[in-house]
Amino acid sequence: TRVNEEVRIREEQRRTQELLAQSKLNSYREEIRLLYSEAKSYFDRREYGETVNKLNQILRKDPFNAEVMELRSIAIRLDRTARDEAAERNFSRHWNTAIALLEDANVFPNEHLKWPTYELWQRVEDRWRRLRAEQEQDTSKEDAAVYAALESATVKFTFGSEDESVSLGNIISRFRGELSNVNFHIKGDVGDQELAAQDLGDIRLRSALEHIVRITGGEVRWRVENGTIYLTGSDERAVSQSRIFDVADILINLKDFRGVEPRLATDDTGDSRFGEDDEEEDEKDPLDGDALIELLTTVLEGAFDEEREPEIRGTQLAIYAPRETIQKVDDLLKSLRSSQGLVVNIEARFITIRDDFLEDIGIDFRGVGGSPSGTSPQPVAAVLDDVAFGTPSVPLGVGTLNDSGFFFQDISNGTAVDEDIRGRVENLFDQSVGGRRGGSGLTNSGGASFQLSFIDNPEITAVLRAVQKAERAILLTAPAISVHNTQRGNVSILNELKYIRDFNVNVSADFAVADPIIDVIRDGIVLDVRPTVSADRRYVTLELRPTLATLVRPIATIATSLGSGPPVSIQTPELQLQRLRTTVTIPDGGSFLIGGLRSVSETDLESGVPLLSDIPIIGWLFTRKAKVTERQDVIIIVSVTIVDLEEQVRIGGLDR
Repeated sequence: TRVNEEVRIREEQRRTQELLAQSKLNSYREEIRLLYSEAKSYFDRREYGETVNKLNQILRKDPFNAEVMELRSIAIRLDRTARDEAAERNFSRHWNTAIALLEDANVFPNEHLKWPTYELWQRVEDRWRRLRAEQEQDTSKEDAAVYAALESATVKFTFGSEDESVSLGNIISRFRGELSNVNFHIKGDVGDQELAAQDLGDIRLRSALEHIVRITGGEVRWRVENGTIYLTGSDERAVSQSRIFDVADILINLKDFRGVEPRLATDDTGDSRFGEDDEEEDEKDPLDGDALIELLTTVLEGAFDEEREPEIRGTQLAIYAPRETIQKVDDLLKSLRSSQGLVVNIEARFITIRDDFLEDIGIDFRGVGGSPSGTSPQPVAAVLDDVAFGTPSVPLGVGTLNDSGFFFQDISNGTAVDEDIRGRVENLFDQSVGGRRGGSGLTNSGGASFQLSFIDNPEITAVLRAVQKAERAILLTAPAISVHNTQRGNVSILNELKYIRDFNVNVSADFAVADPIIDVIRDGIVLDVRPTVSADRRYVTLELRPTLATLVRPIATIATSLGSGPPVSIQTPELQLQRLRTTVTIPDGGSFLIGGLRSVSETDLESGVPLLSDIPIIGWLFTRKAKVTERQDVIIIVSVTIVDLEEQVRIGGLDR
């Protein structure tokens, strides 16, 4: 029996071990099945990275599972492919976004002011409301209802007659009858005061109470407390409360920026040929903290206690006063901000209109060459060798060449010259034709040139030149600038060019060495303005100082000698200066023609041979005629636009 018992125990232990092993096997199979299921779920959702993680967990439990290893390789390849495709999609999306931003940046703005989107502006407004709520003293619901009625409710402010006065108590009783939802309380004998007849019709309740204070000379005052409007005597003070105002935007002092216009100096001192257009302006008195407190105490006289007057702490204004006084201070600060928050956009248009015409027609007899080389006849040069015309590099007369236009020689026996006739007709002007507008006008270069030669014993060469040009041009230069109200600002668009103004001569061992002095000249546009907006925001008084400077190109050069040294060149620039100094009043959004310069030049030139040029029909062979007409009109137009930020908020619908 003992043996049987031992056999039974061992059998039970074996069965227990088998059951435990089977349980572990079932748990392992269930875990593998769940990992397979999760891997398949991730694979179906194309989340190949998570699929690889689940397959790795299976391989850690079954490292030699070939099927799982194959699935893992497939998932890795698909994961790489998916990441490449995602990277390509992201790159394409970001590329398109970048291109769209660049295209938006290339769009020229057509408005003076661009506001943010409605959603962004609402976030800005919410931030302001939270800041406002933190600054304001908590108000009960009852007081809030009374303050709302002060702005919305109306009363009939008509009572009494010419010979009859009305007590304040009767007036307040009438108000109680018209406004059943507003409580009134009269303290002391204030209700016994007699008021003269009034006939203002229907007005707001706040306006009616303020008018009562005015007609009583300040003997009666009112305040809101515990949901009731109290009317008291001037000796009774209301409950005061504290309030902090941020006045940094009011105390800011706008700096004036004065434009420096291009000009030429006459000497080393740098003084201009043109006098200063104005003296240095005195600095404007800045609005500091003391000036702001003085303004408050002056406008709101008697509203503050002597021991608790307003106080400036850095950029913050501390007020301790009744609520009504604090409201008046807030209204006054809003009024100051409304005038300082104005921006004026100014655009000046320099419009240059040109209409030019040039015609140059003439015939010259010149250009005969020498005789051909050979032994018979003897070669001769067809030049006027007995007239000192000079050489092309150093001309001595009106022309630069001395070739003939008529040439005839009678040579007998091949050696002796019996007759020698030479002549030249060249019609010249003592001034250039065209090109008088700083190198930008028409010149007589180009056109048609014909040369006709008659070659025989007598030789004749005629040169016909004919050119006709016309030009019509409109040049618009429109600088624009936006400045604060009453601020002076400028916009300058200038080119800087260096030139040799002079030389310092250093003499060493009987030899002069030139040391050039380099200077800088500027040309371009300078718009200097100061706008002042009228109180009704309808007009702008504009102090305007536009300047347009044009450098004549090429810069003229003068050659001079240093004696023993080599010659040097000094440049003498010419600057065409157009400027205007004026003060005008322009309506908002309007334009004003403030000045201009109109010039007309008509020049007729004629050069010819006396007597021959007067012969009918053939006289034109010995004549040169030119006609130059230059018309130019320079107009300066100024446009102004008042940019009111609060108005722009309403127009854009951002206040909804």
